[in-house]
Amino acid sequence: MPPPGASFYPIFSTANVGGQCFWQFGSVNIPGTTNTFGGSSTAEFGSLIPVAQPAQPLQYLDFANTIVNPCPSLPFALSAAATSVTSSDAVLNGMVNPFGSDGVVFFQYGTSPNNLLFTTVNQVLVSDQITQTFLAPVTSLSASTRYYFRIVFFNSSTNVTQYGSVLTFATSASSGGTAVTTLAATSITSTSAVLNGTINPNGTGGCGDFEFSTDPSLTSPGATAFFTVATTNTAQSFPTTQATLSPNTTYYYRLVFYGNCVNGLRQAGTIVSFQTLP
Repeated sequence: MPPPGASFYPIFSTANVGGQCFWQFGSVNIPGTTNTFGGSSTAEFGSLIPVAQPAQPLQYLDFANTIVNPCPSLPFALSAAATSVTSSDAVLNGMVNPFGSDGVVFFQYGTSPNNLLFTTVNQVLVSDQITQTFLAPVTSLSASTRYYFRIVFFNSSTNVTQYGSVLTFATSASSGGTAVTTLAATSITSTSAVLNGTINPNGTGGCGDFEFSTDPSLTSPGATAFFTVATTNTAQSFPTTQATLSPNTTYYYRLVFYGNCVNGLRQAGTIVSFQTLP
């Protein structure tokens, strides 16, 4: 809101140099004053400026043009990329500048960006105006799983909670590794074939399908319907009939596994070929 008796802010920032703001006066008459830009005495403008920036000590320079005072600053929390990500662990990172406030910092994380169920232990920050770096190791994560997290700063000086943006990372497959094996096609006719393969998800369920094409590189392949891969530690077979093929044509295909049915956790088997009958 403008100061009492004014229809606009009498000053505005025109530069920020080393944390100092250069404030310049507006160009419209403020009620009760006689000048349209600047002034010749603190009696004319001095009572209005502290209303606009009540918490900042003022340093008057050339009062007819500019004044200089510290730029107003607000505490902030900033999430940073997770590091040291394995199949079961990760390090969550972030930064907070409390700008002199007291409080604690922690991280929230989970498998849904809208439901961050887990929190790390509180970390106490230094009550100063320096951007501070925080990290929190998290363990016992699920393999081949996408997680979401953010840093959180609880400002005990104002009882306000500030949140960093939600970032994401994906854990790798378990140490045993998910085994995706494409096998030879069977029951080949002129227009159909049974595509074969096995998946051992090593404890991480998900979805699977076969990609196929007449292009050996499978650059833009077709795909079968998805099937469910159970959460086990044993190899599962997925014979899948693909019809509507062209006669006397060489096809290429591979089995694909999506951990937790997430496209970012995709693992593909080798490419195998077969030829339909005339």
